[in-house]
Amino acid sequence: MGSRDIYVFENQSSIPPPIPDLFADFFRSWEDPNSNPDDYLSFFAPDAHLIFSPSISAKGRDGIRAFRDNMINPERGPVVALQHTVDKCWLPAGATAKSGKVEVIITGNIWYKLKNGRKIGGNFASMVVFEDNEKGRPEATLYEVYLDTLEFTNALSELEKEGK
Repeated sequence: MGSRDIYVFENQSSIPPPIPDLFADFFRSWEDPNSNPDDYLSFFAPDAHLIFSPSISAKGRDGIRAFRDNMINPERGPVVALQHTVDKCWLPAGATAKSGKVEVIITGNIWYKLKNGRKIGGNFASMVVFEDNEKGRPEATLYEVYLDTLEFTNALSELEKEGK
């Protein structure tokens, strides 16, 4: 039995293009420490809002880039590696990616490796609102992550206490 592509939704055939490819490209570039920031930032509208937890959010591409740069770095950390595996994707009944605006919910799991070697994982759900840009390409205007961040937050506090 072969393993599946972690960036392919279990219900991929029911998701209208280009939504599946947008997520696959985004996750690949977000997780790659050597990716060009333009690769993952192109997923977002210029004034997008990313909400990672009730206390952590970023606005606009510059804010999103700063959020990622401050959290994910293979040398500085605190996150030195991470990986998403997508499960399913849902769109409202009758919605298409060509309607100009569409809300999407995705589920999956993620693991983070911290600079002290600790690995933390869990399930996530995300709600994303895509709106077409001036070229007709969908861009995320809102990306909200639903994830139990307690273990992650506690691990970051431990890192701080360790002076890492």
